Amino acid sequence: MKHVLTICTFAMVAALAAGPTVKLDKYRGWGDNKLSFNEQMKVAGDKNYYDINLLQSKPDKKGNQKTFITLSAPSQKWNFGRAPSEFLFMKVNGISLNKIQPVPGSIKPWSKKDSAGAEFLLNFDGTKIIVNMFMKTGSPLLFLTFTQPEKQLVPIKGNFTINFNLVISRLLVNEKKITIWNNVYNRQAQTESRLLKQQHAALDLTAADKYLIFSDEKLDGSGKGDEKGVGPCLLAFDLADGITGKLLMRNAYSTHVTFTVPGTFKEFRCAILQHKAKISNDEFMKRFQADKNSYTVLK
Repeated sequence: MKHVLTICTFAMVAALAAGPTVKLDKYRGWGDNKLSFNEQMKVAGDKNYYDINLLQSKPDKKGNQKTFITLSAPSQKWNFGRAPSEFLFMKVNGISLNKIQPVPGSIKPWSKKDSAGAEFLLNFDGTKIIVNMFMKTGSPLLFLTFTQPEKQLVPIKGNFTINFNLVISRLLVNEKKITIWNNVYNRQAQTESRLLKQQHAALDLTAADKYLIFSDEKLDGSGKGDEKGVGPCLLAFDLADGITGKLLMRNAYSTHVTFTVPGTFKEFRCAILQHKAKISNDEFMKRFQADKNSYTVLK
């Protein structure tokens, strides 16, 4: 038995030493039978894992199709992974992500000693944006960097926008199990410098904010089951080189963060955190304070 335990221990150590892993797959879940394009990146590290999907719907009766990016693991129920929410959305030169045409090979996986992920090659009618999504050893975050090729067939005109969309902790339902969309939530977001409360108007983000820890005061992830939600999630970001951000966090089911990026940008860095299991607001903050760098450092 001792030899078996020793072998298992060596195997676990070797797996961790190998660093994060990445592979391509297909999305399987809500609406997968209605897709004409389906590519998925599965990336896993020692602290977490993520499944990111680049999808396109089949043509409707008018021949229209929709391209979108979703997160289906960990947990496709709430926060960034609320099915079928588009956790990441973009608009470049007036062309929305929904209108682009993905092709086989749009997701290009890569791996190094202490990191692994994939490049999502998005073509907005000749203007290309490269979204690199990856994990690092020792971090539970999904890192994202946005860049553009040195030479564009069609240059970026002015600014473009990047949107992150989420349902904080969970949706509420009434006694008839009907979703309540507005006026029952207590959304909030803790940043490096302040606590932001839900309000009707969008809030300007600053470089001093650095991150947003999204939570709900009532749906605090405590207790058994998910009646009180699944708890907080996080978005970290680096506002530099003229990049600006806005947070729209109303007393409503959905929350939105928009970054406006100059067309001359070199790189925009950010990261998200979604937990494998529910976690209370209090427990999340204990973990965050104990190892803050793992949640906030983007380099």
